[in-house]
Amino acid sequence: MHESLPKHLQPTCYTTYMYVGVDVGGTKTLMAVLDEHGVIRESTKFPTPRNYDHWLLEVRHTLADFEHKDFKAGGAGVPVTVFDRPRHREVSFSNLPCRNVPIQADLEHICHCPF
Repeated sequence: MHESLPKHLQPTCYTTYMYVGVDVGGTKTLMAVLDEHGVIRESTKFPTPRNYDHWLLEVRHTLADFEHKDFKAGGAGVPVTVFDRPRHREVSFSNLPCRNVPIQADLEHICHCPF
């Protein structure tokens, strides 16, 4: 029905909940969109920048390229060695120079869903 429209103009309509996953590694970050059955619908990876603000920018760009943008929830695998639970801040990463960053809050803000 809408196949003749360019992809960016086709309606994003689905009847299932969608989730976003982020796996932060020392050399690459993987991002994926999964449906409610755990089936990966979209995925991509990018080199993990050493600078946290640059990493957040890459997450934003990657999310903008995904077809699905409305998520029920998200999950992240982050190599954190020290986590300040009361303040919800990652204090120390095992493989990145980032220190004392609110990665959970930042991902929630960018993806518009709880992590």
